[in-house]
Amino acid sequence: MGKDSQMTVDAWFDYWITEIKVPTVRFNTVRNYMERYNINIKPYLGSMVISEVKAMHCQNVLNAMAEKYKGSTIEQCRITMCSMFYRAAINGIIPMHTLRHTFATRCIEAGIRPKTLQGILGHANIGITMNLYVHNTEEEKEKEIKKFEEAF
Repeated sequence: MGKDSQMTVDAWFDYWITEIKVPTVRFNTVRNYMERYNINIKPYLGSMVISEVKAMHCQNVLNAMAEKYKGSTIEQCRITMCSMFYRAAINGIIPMHTLRHTFATRCIEAGIRPKTLQGILGHANIGITMNLYVHNTEEEKEKEIKKFEEAF
């Protein structure tokens, strides 16, 4: 199974469940994965191109479940998505490039100077590093607001 930039989540799930899970886990585990996928994940993510799925899409699945399900069922769904997308990453089906973005963001949060990070990433222009690779997280925004509040 090679990288296919147009592979849908449905197509990956079919491969993942039949080729990776069925041979290695118990029948009840497979049944649980299939239930969670067909009932909860597929309606939200099934037709999406797998490389376009973001954490917020997965969170939307879990949020929608919160009104109808107990914590253990929601946790089963979370485990299903984590396992499924982890295997997609290992098999080269999705992000790894997004790790560069995460790395750049964490470097800035850790105090690495932007010019140094530019060199590490090999960008000719600091704007590429700071405007495309470094992202503001909610935690960082809150931390900066607290600094402002403490100053006044």
